[in-house]
Amino acid sequence: MIRHGADRSLMLITEGTVPWGNLFTYSPQTDTFSRPWAMNTALTNALTAVNRNGTLFAVQANGTTTVLNRNFNVVMTLPGIDGGVAFDPGQDVLYGVSSSTGQVLGYDTSTWSVKWGMPAGETVPRGTALGNGVMTVSNDGRWLFLATPSGVREYPLPWGSGPGVTYTLANVPAVATAGTAFSFTISAQDPNGRVATGYLGTVHFTSSDPQAVLPPDYAFLPTEPGRPHLLVHAQDGQPVSPVDQDRRYPRVPLGSGRRLSRLCRGPRPASS
Repeated sequence: MIRHGADRSLMLITEGTVPWGNLFTYSPQTDTFSRPWAMNTALTNALTAVNRNGTLFAVQANGTTTVLNRNFNVVMTLPGIDGGVAFDPGQDVLYGVSSSTGQVLGYDTSTWSVKWGMPAGETVPRGTALGNGVMTVSNDGRWLFLATPSGVREYPLPWGSGPGVTYTLANVPAVATAGTAFSFTISAQDPNGRVATGYLGTVHFTSSDPQAVLPPDYAFLPTEPGRPHLLVHAQDGQPVSPVDQDRRYPRVPLGSGRRLSRLCRGPRPASS
């Protein structure tokens, strides 16, 4: 079974054919696999999920959901959360289902407090990898979907992405070699820090370096809601900042000591 997060920066692979339950991660950016890590339990019917930026993943097996980080360190254990699991694509929330209480719950992954919950609406059994308990969240964060014995149920979530008000950058390398291409993700975010999936504005780049050769304006596309993957070529120079073309939204520095000589749409990392 393969799962990836919203930004596709990490894939989680479960090996259900071995009794000790191996886990692997794969990074599309570096084209590398992690060493296997054993859960010490069979994962044939395990449910898994990866959070929005690939820093956490969850494994649901034997009546418990275990949350781990990229280094396979256990971050949190949620006993009784056994009827489904999914991460929100736009904020730090893990959704899980308890078959014993019949509740669908949303956990803040910073504090692990329950910040949302509602009845499942029917008796929910323990989840299985390709049956009951398969769960996902819509890209705009407005709807939660859960496979149950009666079909697929949808639950309205109390949040959803608003209009874009700022930009954030992710997966920017700490060091950029002059003349060498690297990719990064720029996100338009709403006032609540969620990805503004409906944002279709244009990014304009500025620099404090009067000699900088700046890339052309970049228009967000409907096919990359609020978060395109970009490919750039770096040169030594002054910081470059992306701003909204009509100047409504504030600047976010791309990074000191770099300027961009070219910007283009790059291929998204491979998905499952």
